[in-house]
Amino acid sequence: MGLRRRRRARLEAATRDAAVGGGRDRDRLEVELFHVHLPKLADAGFVEWNRHLGSVACGPRFDEIEPLLRFLDENAGELSAGGRD
Repeated sequence: MGLRRRRRARLEAATRDAAVGGGRDRDRLEVELFHVHLPKLADAGFVEWNRHLGSVACGPRFDEIEPLLRFLDENAGELSAGGRD
C-alpha cells in the first residue's frame, strides 16, 4: 500500500475511532482539522486545500515534509504505544 493510501486509511480510522468514542470527539477533530491544521498546512505550502470542495492535495513544499510523514507512517505502532523505555 502506498504512503498516501496508508495516510488516508489512518485518517479514516482515526475518524472512525473518534466517532465510536462519541460524536463530540469526532466533531472536535473535524473542527480542528478544518479550522486549524489544514489552513496552517496550506499557508505553509505543504498542502493545497480547497475548502469549498473539501479536497486536499500535495502542495509545492510537500517534499520537505514527506520524509517526516514517511517516518511517522513507518513507526506508527511504536509511536502510538508510547515508545518510552
